[in-house]
Amino acid sequence: MKKLNYVVLFLLSFLVLVSCKKSQWKKPTEVTFMVDINRNEAMGGNLSFTGGQVVLREIEFDGKRIQADDVYFESEHDNGLIVALSSININNQLVFDIPQGTYSTIRIDFSARRTDFDLNKVIGNYTNSSGIQYPIIVELEQIEFSDRIAKTVQGEVEIDLVAGQPSNALVKLDPIFWFETISVNQLDNAQTTLVNGVETILINEEINEGLFDIIDDRVGGGVEIIFN
Repeated sequence: MKKLNYVVLFLLSFLVLVSCKKSQWKKPTEVTFMVDINRNEAMGGNLSFTGGQVVLREIEFDGKRIQADDVYFESEHDNGLIVALSSININNQLVFDIPQGTYSTIRIDFSARRTDFDLNKVIGNYTNSSGIQYPIIVELEQIEFSDRIAKTVQGEVEIDLVAGQPSNALVKLDPIFWFETISVNQLDNAQTTLVNGVETILINEEINEGLFDIIDDRVGGGVEIIFN
């Protein structure tokens, strides 16, 4: 009879231990998503980008955990969520509680599409071969990518999310990559337009269409997702 009691006690202890472990991996980590751009200079320092906005429609998170079940969720914004291109400004609608654990991979899908009133746009400056500087504005109908693997600041794919230790996830777009195949001559000869009274290189579907087509084909490339 004593043996049976010991067995029952062992099984109960085991079940409590398993339950505690499962509960441990349900504890949340606060992760804040932000969207920014590559702010490095290109074309010998004559081209750079400083800001802008995206009209976010959806972010999908697909994480494979080592210790527990995988984690998947999506955040949808049917009317479009205006997100400033910044690694400082926090949008409260992009703060998520994600179960803690060691993630062997985290894949992100991202969709930003214009509305009738708001555009995806990236703003910067271009200094032409004559030394004249113009603001440059790129207006895009959509910015989309899928299955982009997130990495740490150190470039590692395995990411630890720890309960009680908030983390940031930076979606870093790369307008420098978009312009990589555009020549100085093409930008020097781009049409300029008055925007708020300032002569500007405006690139969209109707103005500087040739440049727009090149950029639009590359806009999903060069993206980084960085957790820190």
